[in-house]
This record gives sequence, structure tokens and C-alpha cells, in this order.
Amino acid sequence: LVLIAGTGSVAMRYSWTEDRGYIRVARSGGWGHMLGDEGGGDSIGLEAIKHTLLALEEQTLGLRPMGLDEFEGAVIHKLGCSALKDGSIDLLSELLSGNHQQAVKTRIAQLAETVLELASHDKTAKAIVTRQTAHLVTNTLGRLTNPKNTGYASLQDTQLVLAGGLMRNYGYQGALREQLDQRGLDFQGVRVVDDVAEAGAKFLLERK
Repeated sequence: LVLIAGTGSVAMRYSWTEDRGYIRVARSGGWGHMLGDEGGGDSIGLEAIKHTLLALEEQTLGLRPMGLDEFEGAVIHKLGCSALKDGSIDLLSELLSGNHQQAVKTRIAQLAETVLELASHDKTAKAIVTRQTAHLVTNTLGRLTNPKNTGYASLQDTQLVLAGGLMRNYGYQGALREQLDQRGLDFQGVRVVDDVAEAGAKFLLERK
């Protein structure tokens, strides 16, 4: 089983055949940032923005005191937003204006790094990482660990391979492994591939 979490997320099951080598027999997730990819950087960043937008809106409506906490301030700083003349912050217009050199999707996905940096001590950041990794394990990966799944093999006979930019983050990886443990997903082994391209090239060379 291969579980990838970068900007997006996807899980895939591969089976070994003598004549064709590894072939993919099942896939779960990978719907794209508009429809899913929970656990990926874009989904983490989007949740961080929604939280901050809500905080700003509630301040405008007088439902909470003025002032931002560390998490909300870090999100606004990462996005490069500045206060207006009246001291307010129009995060939504800033994000969607199109005046920034980077695409909106890229800016949102890059927020995952900020969230992961804060997760060790900020409860909002930690909650976001926990929810996102829980969804990734329970749903995206969970569909492929269901015995009714096409091409299913027992966990004791299955290696779990973790790949993608987020999997190289120890905080994210730790949160994911915690979700695996909580759900009793005990694989034959768990491997992290730091450089997928390099690993693929080595595999092809070994087959020659």
C-alpha cells in the first residue's frame, strides 16, 4: 500500500506479478483539491484559512474581542496580508484578488508548513493536523484496508509505503502513525520514501 500526502493525497494498492512486476490493483482518493484530498497540504491550508476567516468575521460582527492569537496571526503573515487604514484585515479579498504572483492553490498549500510548525504547541494547529490525518487514515487509506476491497491482502502481508512532501515532516508523520496505532492498523512494515524519483530510478536499475 502506498499512501501519498503532498499538496494533495491519494492511496494505492499494488500487487506483485512474476510477468509484469508491480501492478496497481486499487486506488482511493486523489480527487483533487476542489473535491477532497484531505490530509494533503491544500486541505490543511484551507482549513487554516477558514478558521482565520471566521475569527476575522466574528471580530467584525462584534462576536469576539479584537486581536488575533498566534495561529491566526501566523496564517495572515504567511499569506502576506496587511491591515487596511481602519486596522481591519480583508483576508478574503487579498486571497482571491489575483494580484499575488503565486496561484491561490499554491499559497493555500504552503500554509501547511506553518500549521505543522505550530502544531507542537498550538491547540488549533494540532487539531487541524489531527483531523486531517484521521481522515486520511480512516477514509482514504481505510477503504483499501477494508477486507471487502478489491485486491485486498491482510495487513500482516502488506508493506505500507509513505511518500510525498508532508510525509517527510516528522510532526505530520508522527500524527499519522498515531492514527494508524489508534485504529489497530498493524502492517508488516512501514517505510518512508524521502525521494520518490530516486527510489524509482534505483528500482529500475536493479531490474536490468
